[in-house]
Amino acid sequence: MPNHFKQAVPKVGVVARITPLVELLLKLASIAAIGTAGYWAWYQFDLGGNNGWMVNLSMTTEVLPYKDDLRLLVVHVKSKNPRNSTIEFIQNEHDSYDLTVRKLPEVKAGKEMDIDKGELIAKIDFMPTDALSYMFLPNAEFDDMATVVLPVGSVVSLSAVLAKKDSDFVPVNQVVEIKP
Repeated sequence: MPNHFKQAVPKVGVVARITPLVELLLKLASIAAIGTAGYWAWYQFDLGGNNGWMVNLSMTTEVLPYKDDLRLLVVHVKSKNPRNSTIEFIQNEHDSYDLTVRKLPEVKAGKEMDIDKGELIAKIDFMPTDALSYMFLPNAEFDDMATVVLPVGSVVSLSAVLAKKDSDFVPVNQVVEIKP
């Protein structure tokens, strides 16, 4: 065969030889990054309680003079949504947020007292009356307040309960003596 029919084989440089390998590695790294991000999102969702809800409740009280042998019990129920998602409590779906005040009965020394069995003094609904729902925004904190007039010397139990219709609830309780 004559030389003029032979085609010269061009020399391929190093860059041209490794370019397909680098492109393949970048595509694999992108796929791994997308998979890792998806796993991380699922992990955060699972760690945060999936589709459940959580509101942290705490209660503080103060007894103020009112009139004669009566005192004003001021109750602050503080709530915090620690999650990064909105939680909504809907009245029409039988969700509730109540504060119950009960007078505790006298019992003998050493006996256990059931703070949920006393005489009902007041039941206060913290659900808003001007809206259909109570919405806890992400990482929001609220302070709901109620006042009750009580005689000096009474001992009461306070129970605040935030509840969903499906029997899922968060309570906070406290016992207060109304001192002179």
